[in-house]
This record gives sequence, C-alpha cells and structure tokens, in this order.
Amino acid sequence: MAPADQTAMSALLTSSTDTALCLIPPKHLWEPVDRLRSLYDKAYNRWPPHVNLVYPFVQPDCLERAVEAIAQIDYGRELGHSTPFAALTEPDVFAQKNNNTIHLRPRNGKNLETLRRLSNTLQRALGRPEDNNFKPHMTVAQSQDRNSASHLYLVDKVRSIGEISWDVTELAILIRDKDESSTDPTAPRLMKLWGRVSLNPVQINRLPIPEMMYSQNEEAQSSALLRPAPQTSYRFCSSEDKWVSYSCSTTSTSEQSTLDRLIVASYNVLGEFEWPPNQDRYPNIVENLISERGRADIIALQEVTDHFLQFLLADERIRSQYPFSTHGPPDQLDIGPLPNHLNIVILSKFEFQWNNLLLSRKHKGSPILTFPSVRESDSELGNSQALPLIFAACHLSHGLVDGAVASKKNELQRILNYLTNTYQSHPWIIAGDFNIPTSSYTIETARQRRFISSQSYHYLRDFTFKLTESGLQDSWIASRIQSGESSTQSWRLEPTANELFEGEEGATFDPQSNSLAAKLVGSGMNNRPQRYDRILVNSHFRLRPSLFNMFGLPSTQVQADEQIDAGASDHWGVRCLFQAPSQEEKSQENAREKAMDVKLERGPSSLGGLEDLKRCLQKHQFLPTQANVTERQHAINLLQTALQCQAVGQDLPDDGKGPQLTLVPVGSFGLGVWTESSDVDVLCIGGISSKLFFKLAISRLRKAEPSGITILRRVRASSGTMLLLDICGIKFDLHYCGSLSILEQFPEIMKRPPTDPAFALPPQTLSKLKPVRDLFYIRRSIPDMSQYRAAHLLIKAWAKSRGLYGAKFGLLGGINIAVTLVPVCKALVEKVGSVSVADIVVSYFHHYAQFDWKTQVVFDPFFHKNLTYRRSSTEPLCLLGWHPPVLNTALNASMPTVKTIQAEISRSCELLSSPNITWDKFLDSFMGPSSLGESDLDPGAADFLEAFKVYARLDISYWGSSSRKRNDFIGWLESRCVMLLVEVGRKAPGFTARIWPQRFVDGGAIKASSSEETSDYNGCYLLGIERESRDHSEGALQATLAQFEERIRGDARHFDANTSWMAATLVKCTELGDLQLDKSLFLEDNGGAADDDISSDDEESDEDEEIVDADGVAKLPIRQQPQHGLGLSTAKLRTAVDVMNRLRWDSNMDSDDYIVGYEDRFTGPCEKSLEMWKTDQTDEEFIPQHRILYFKRRSDNEVVWERRTRIDKIFGSGASGQPEFGDE
Repeated sequence: MAPADQTAMSALLTSSTDTALCLIPPKHLWEPVDRLRSLYDKAYNRWPPHVNLVYPFVQPDCLERAVEAIAQIDYGRELGHSTPFAALTEPDVFAQKNNNTIHLRPRNGKNLETLRRLSNTLQRALGRPEDNNFKPHMTVAQSQDRNSASHLYLVDKVRSIGEISWDVTELAILIRDKDESSTDPTAPRLMKLWGRVSLNPVQINRLPIPEMMYSQNEEAQSSALLRPAPQTSYRFCSSEDKWVSYSCSTTSTSEQSTLDRLIVASYNVLGEFEWPPNQDRYPNIVENLISERGRADIIALQEVTDHFLQFLLADERIRSQYPFSTHGPPDQLDIGPLPNHLNIVILSKFEFQWNNLLLSRKHKGSPILTFPSVRESDSELGNSQALPLIFAACHLSHGLVDGAVASKKNELQRILNYLTNTYQSHPWIIAGDFNIPTSSYTIETARQRRFISSQSYHYLRDFTFKLTESGLQDSWIASRIQSGESSTQSWRLEPTANELFEGEEGATFDPQSNSLAAKLVGSGMNNRPQRYDRILVNSHFRLRPSLFNMFGLPSTQVQADEQIDAGASDHWGVRCLFQAPSQEEKSQENAREKAMDVKLERGPSSLGGLEDLKRCLQKHQFLPTQANVTERQHAINLLQTALQCQAVGQDLPDDGKGPQLTLVPVGSFGLGVWTESSDVDVLCIGGISSKLFFKLAISRLRKAEPSGITILRRVRASSGTMLLLDICGIKFDLHYCGSLSILEQFPEIMKRPPTDPAFALPPQTLSKLKPVRDLFYIRRSIPDMSQYRAAHLLIKAWAKSRGLYGAKFGLLGGINIAVTLVPVCKALVEKVGSVSVADIVVSYFHHYAQFDWKTQVVFDPFFHKNLTYRRSSTEPLCLLGWHPPVLNTALNASMPTVKTIQAEISRSCELLSSPNITWDKFLDSFMGPSSLGESDLDPGAADFLEAFKVYARLDISYWGSSSRKRNDFIGWLESRCVMLLVEVGRKAPGFTARIWPQRFVDGGAIKASSSEETSDYNGCYLLGIERESRDHSEGALQATLAQFEERIRGDARHFDANTSWMAATLVKCTELGDLQLDKSLFLEDNGGAADDDISSDDEESDEDEEIVDADGVAKLPIRQQPQHGLGLSTAKLRTAVDVMNRLRWDSNMDSDDYIVGYEDRFTGPCEKSLEMWKTDQTDEEFIPQHRILYFKRRSDNEVVWERRTRIDKIFGSGASGQPEFGDE
C-alpha cells in the first residue's frame, strides 16, 4: 500500500464522537418517538430519532474520504440484492455509567441480521474490524433505577409506541456543530445533517452547510412556549368502533350554539406509582364519572395514566357521554402512549381544538381547548361578535416548600398570562387540581417550621383574593353562598368550632374522611382537609355558577341508589352547573348589591388569626373543650338509643319494631356555636302524630332512666309540645315534627328550594321544620364554617358581656346573631374571594354601626332574591330568617332594645378601631375596675349598675310550695317585661329604659334561691332609666310602673297573692344595695313536674287518644262515641280555634257580628273584626291563637267566649254548662 493510502486509511481508523453514520427514519415517523423523547431523552433536540451504524464515526476533517470509501460499496451484493428494511419493535434497556438507556430495537431474526450486516459492511469499508455483537437501537429515554416502578412504567410506554419501520434507502452523516443561536459557550453542540448517501443507486448528497435536524432552536423553543403547537384531538367513531383523530376549525361557524346551561367537572383520579399497576379502582372511578352526580358536558381528569385511559375509553358509557377526547387509548396501535406518566385528559360532549401550554417544567403542561361550537355573546359585555369558549385545565406542582410554592405561582401566572394575551375577550373556564394548600393549620405550621418563607405564606393565604383581583370567580364560592353546596358531605354536623380550621370547608382532599388520602399523607401538618380542586370562570362568561357538588364520596355519604366504593381516588371530584341568568335574575343581582352593601374593613394585624380568637374564646369559656364534645355526643347517642331513632344520613330501618324516627341536632349545637352552658335542641322527625310520639317517647325515656336520662318536664306552647330532659347532667329540649313525606326523603329533601311542592305543608309542620331547614341552609351556604363559628361565638360572648343576649326581652338571641352575621360573611367573600375572621368581625361591627335600623331590613339577599316582606309599624327591629312560616326573628324587640343594641355596636366598632387591639382586650375592655368593690358581678353587669342614676326595679317574691308554679310565675313575668319597655317609651316619652336580661338577688340570698331544698325565691329585674328631656317629670314614669304592677297583680291565672308578690318601683343607683346576678338554673328544674304537668287551655287541637302499653308499643286508639243533644259538656274549655271555626262556618251564625279580643305584644288588649282575622301563619298580620282573650258579639256587646273566666256560650264547655246555639 502506498504511503499516502496508508495515511488516509489511518485517518479513517481514528474515530470521533463529533460525527456519526446512522439511519434516520422518515419525518412522519418521528412524532410518536419524539413525544417521549422530548420528555425523557436528554439528547432530544441535539439528535434526531436515529439508529447508529457507525458511532463514533471519523474525525470531521476526514468526512469526505470516509464518505467516498462507503460510496464504493456494492450494497446490492452485500445485502442480498434487496432493499434493507428497519423494523424497531422491541423495547429494551442497557446500562450505562450513570443511567439506563431505554430504546427500541429490532426483533431477533432477519431484520436484525440485515442491519448488523450493513454495519459490518461499513466498518470494513473504513478498515475497521467487524462487530458481530452490534445491537442496532433507537434511544427513546433514560432512567435512573432499573428496578424502580418509574423505570418499568417508562419501558411500558416505549412498548406502547409500537413498530417503527421503514425502507432503508439512504444513510445519514451527522456532524456535531455549534448552535449559532445559543449564547451559552458551555451549551452542548447539536448533531447536524452533513449529507446523505443513497444506496440504490449509490450517490453522495452533501449539503452546502450542515443542516439542523430540528427547526426549534432555543429561540424557536422560547417562541413555542408563547404559541403552543396544536395537538391531535380524538373522537369515537362508532362505525369503525375505535377512536380516530379529527380536525376542528376554530373559525367554522357551522353548528354553533349559544348554551343556556353547561356542566363542567374536574376529577383527580390518582395515578398509580407501583408496578404492575393495580387496576382494582378503575371500575369505581368510571362509576363515579357516569353517576348522576358526576356526569358533565366537559370534564378535566388529572393524574391519568396509560393503563387507566385505555380502560376508561373502552367503556361504552364513557364513549356515549363523551365522544371527544384530548387523547386516544394508548393501546390502540395508531395512537401510542401518553406523553407523561401522569397526564391531564379532557373529555367532552362538544368538539374542540386544543394546544398544550408548557409550564415551568417539560413534564408540566396545561391543555388549552377552544370550543368553536360553544360561543358566548353578550351585548352588555361589549362583544359585537360571538366568541368561542376557552377551557384550560391544570395540575399545578405539589409540595409545601418555597420552591414548590414558587412553581405553583409561576405555572398559574403562565396560564393567566397566556389566556389574557391570546383570548382576552373570550369567556374562560379554568378547572383542575391547583394543589394550593388552603388549611390555615397546614400553612401556619409550614411557616413555623420554616418550610416556607413569609412571602410564600402570604401568597398561599391570599390566593383566593388574588384570583378575585384577576377577575376570576370561584364557582364553589359563587354557588355556595346562594343555593348552597349540594354534596351529601355537607350533612355532617360538626358540634364544635374546634373541628375545622380556616380554609378547610369544601375540602376536596380530606385525609380525615378519605382513606386513600390518609394513606398518602400520613400524620402531621399534611393530615388536614384541603380544597385543592377548583373550577374558575372569568367575567366574560355569560353563564353563572348555579349548583355545585362533589362526587366520588364514600357510600355512606351518597344517596341510597348510588352506592359507590370509598376507594376510588384520594380526591373528591367537583362539578358545577352554569346557567344563563334571566333578566329577572340580573335585576336580583343588582338589587342584592344595594340591599347588602357590606364594605370590607380589614382587621388590624394585632387581632391575629383564627387560632388567636379560639384561645381568647377558650379563656372566657366560650369554646367547648374536647371533654364537652365527648359528653354531648355520648348524651345524643343515649337519646337516639332510647328513642330507637337514627342519626342524620343513616338508613331508616324497616324492622316492624316501631315507627321510623330520625333525630337531628338543631339550634346552637347543630350549628356548632354552643358553649358549655348551652342546652341541646334536638328535633325528631317521624311519620306518626305528635300526641302518639310524645306518649311513646315518654314511655321509652322512662325505661332508659338507668342510663342517665331524666324527663324534667313536658311543655306545651303555641309552637307545639316539647320535652325538657336531663341526660347525664346536660339539658335537652326534644321537639317533634310529624311528616312522613319529610321523613322518607330526609336529608336529601333539605337540598330543595323553599318553593318546592314538598314543603306545601301545614303551618304547624313548617314551624317545626324551620330550625332544621335554616340550619341545613346555613351549613351548606357559609363559605367557611370555622370562621363563621368563631365569629358567632365572639359576638355571642360580646352580647352576653354587654347585657344584650336575651331574645325574650327583645334583645339578641342565637338566631338573631346568625341572621345578621351570615349575610356579612357571604357578601365579603363574594366581593374579595377570601377574608380572615378578623376581617369578618370588624366589617360586621362597622356595617351595623352605620345601619339604619328604623328603615332597613336585615336579611340574606343570596336566599331572599324576591323579597316582598312589608315591615309593619309594630316591628322596630326587622331581622328576617330564611324559611317560613315566620320570617322576622326579632318580634319581641322594642324601640328601647333597638336603641341599646345600636349604641353598643357603635361603641364596639370604635373599640375595634383602636391601636393594638386584641381579642382579649376587646372582651376585657368591658371588664374594667368597678366602684362596687369586691363584687362577684360579671363586669358587664357591674358596668350596668353604675351606668344610670335611676333604675326601675321589679321585685319578685314567691313563698309557695310548688316550684313549678314558681317557675311559671317568674317565666310569665319575664314575658311581660317587653311590654313594660314599650309602655315606658309610649307613656313616658322623656325617658328611655334599658333592661338587663338577667335577674339580680341580694348577696345573702344567692344560696337560698339556688337551693333544691326550697321553692322560696326573692329577686328582681332592673331597668336602667335615662332621662332624654328635662321637659318631662318622673310622674308619667311612676304611673307607667304602677299600671304595669297593677296589671301583673290583676292576672288571676298567673299571679296568686297568697304565694307571690311583685312590685315595680323607682330607685336610685345608691339604693340598689348589694346585688349579685342570680345564676341559679331553677327555671330548668323539673320541680316535681312530669308529662302530666300541662294546662287544660292548650291551644293544640285535640287528637284521638293514643294508648301506649308498658313496653312502649302503641295500641289502636279507643274513640269516644259522639254525644248528641243538649247535655252538659265536660269541664274542659273548647279552644279558640274551635270557636272561631264555628262562628265562621255555622250557617246559623253571622260571622260579621263577632269581634275577636286579643293581646298585642306592645299595646295590650286590642279588638279586631272576626272577618279581618288572619289564620295563615305566613301572613304578615298573623297573630298566634294563644293571644286570643275573648270573642264578643257586636250587636249586643255580649262576650260569648273568654279564656280568663272560662265562659263558653258557643259550645257550652268550661264553666258555661250549656251551649247558646243548640246541638254542636
């Protein structure tokens, strides 16, 4: 060999990684491989998909000679006179120094041998030895741990690519060259195409300059991030029985529709991380998706894996409900695997076009869908042309460290920026798993442990507020504050403010009730409920959030006909119904803003957060301890067992052992705003009559006395019968509502609107249902119950400390606090998205300090959208509740009490505005030093005893032997105090009175008054008297007190001069003596009374007698035979209802000739024509029947029925002896 030839051959033997001789498939085959390579191959963008034949190849300056050498090969002879064929079908792995290379290779056999022969032929031409172990392959990905589940999943993805095959007609020569667009000198150089060698015929095709294999250099990639490339969409083709790709033009105007309603859902289905994947959950997830509560028009799924998607898209019900999808089944040969292990997949009833917006990392993306057939046009928004709906789905980065929080922030901002810049005037929906922790406990703990910085902390706490600032509306909040969140999970009744922390209401990831979530997070700060999943809309979306629910809940929390396993996913799915508002609803929105114009007043930082408020409430004994919770839960369980009834949400038994009953805690306990001293109100719902229930209940409760249940008393009032119970030292008020239709549909019926025909019930039934209907609505509609409970308890503590808590005196009660607080909570959240409990409390006092109580009505405008309530002149305070029959919850209020409430609210508003105010200072500010010396008085009461120069003192004495009569007398006197307040303002206009809603006793009499050994009692009520004008003397005031005293003493039914005494006098402040608050609870004592302690004047209409045997089993009633003729009646007085019905419907009587005498709450005895008397409890002029005093005939002025004297000339009952009008 000549020296020159030897030198040339030596140069070809010197290899270099700067060049490569390889096979490159046609570009149309690149996509399925590059879909994975772009995410998992670190050489992506530097190398095209390729199979190296000779690598390392030769030095770059020897490329010309090397190509000339391989051009001399007779490829036909070497390869058997046939075109080589490359078929890469098998996934395989080989280990490298730092990782594992996952690749596709030919199957062992002819194809492998052909490629190996081609490689050896090329090696010989270069003067190199043959390599009989040559393994042709196409690199797809790298992994770290060959034994890890992630590696095995990746191998499975590569397998799903299927076969990559093509005819080998040319060889490619690549050369490593600098990327001219890169400014980084250390950046890896790209492999560019130097030239090609055609095999048949052999021909060298060198390029003038090396050509980039990808057009996307760094600059192009950056541009692509701003302009995502269109992705392939799929639809199910029933004729071919498979999913096929389709194209959808966003400019097409065919088949466009303006929707009046749209249902959108989002569901994190929980991807599998173990190999092989466990598919046991898949059927449950599918059942959730096609269930009545989960079905939607568009649904975004997160954490979708290849195995789950192929299972999902094979289901015929899914194909029918959602014919369009962003991805096809990975097991379908012409589709291939999903790009990531965890993916976002969107299913839809409507066709769409979509792009994938890359986020902070290559594995993070946000599908952006355009629905050309779903367009929005609203002239009010200034759109002259209908614009298609834009739908964005997200699954933000997880984690609670600064880096993770920064990633979430950047990813969300990236989505918002893209939508704003590209689709500014379009309607948007953004749905998905935002992975933003919402629990204040979790966020606070992360900051305390220094997992996150102060900046990250404030971003997380203000996240919802920032969404609102960006013009986005959270559909959960928007629908919840109006119609209420309708998930069955909302029926759970937490009994205390300690149950939840801020931000945990509406949690979609709840380790406390979801076993999969609990397994994932374990214990610690992450073991708290979080509202990760959201559905957001922008202001251009014409449809409004109407109904919202979660789905995928455990079977114990769903309807009986949807028993779904609890192990479907670690998240609950979320779903929202959007509806087009009518013109009337738009008007209602404007009216609501005017009706409840609550302005946000930020709470000072010195107040602290929810936990600071809880500590303050605990200190002042207004927050129950865990022991208190356990005691009451135990007592409720005892009551349920004794009555043989079910708790809320439990299935009703049909065992034939007795009537079906459901027990529901209501009142302060049901709402979770109770204190250690609170009674527990419970409502039993059943399908039997009230009379039978109480006979049955008394029988069963007596049998349960050994377990700690004692019947204290049975009380009958205009609202019906109730039992006062003592269960293990805790006072219970047991109420009953008899309605079989409500029982059979409870609690689901509570979701229905108030106008639903199911609530077309008698007024008495509606009255009994009102507490539970109000409770369920409040629980479903308050945005954050933990905030609400804490705020409610603080206002309650404030009201008690200032002598404002006492609804029977016309002051505030629990329901009044709820009525005033609920609209404030809702209005603030609607305006700003999220607020702190300090913001709520401060805004509450600021709002009502400026409120015009004389002319304005307090109501929930999110509930009462068409309020037509007309305020009467006898309603100085109008606080409207939610459900009928009676709306105004402040009927006992008077002008003096309204003035007192307003003054105290204004004073507290100023206090909350003072520098460095804290919760403790707020409550303790009413507890300053008293000049009364070492007094056991509560500070507020001590302040009251010093606030006035003159007091009206109502002294009470009782020395009879019956503690029941003592209780009745004092309770009745309390109910008259409201009238005294009114009379002072009316008859002594120069004076204003303020009552303290508790009794006072002499210091030395406290022990005796609270003793169980005696029924004797001496105490007093005090009214502080303030002179408003010097033009009026005390004479009118003294006369008013004298008239009140005379009226009390003259009531023979309630006042017995032989056992009781009462006096109303004016005393100076210095003459009050040593007074202490009477803290005895004797009014709740049984006083020897049991179920037979009932007045014969009860206003409930008589029912058939029910007989209960010793075992508590109801027997058939024994009906009395009707009596005819004019014989004497029994001693029982017929009710006012019976008399009224007789006068109205008896043809022998002229109803126009009769007058009804009744007692007005404020003005005393009044008269009204019988024809003008309203019996419908929903009527604004309705007067309860128990206030009727007499019926009088107009023509001769004769009283024909009177309660006090027991005269009845209509039926002959009571003391009359014979009816005036013959046979009844």
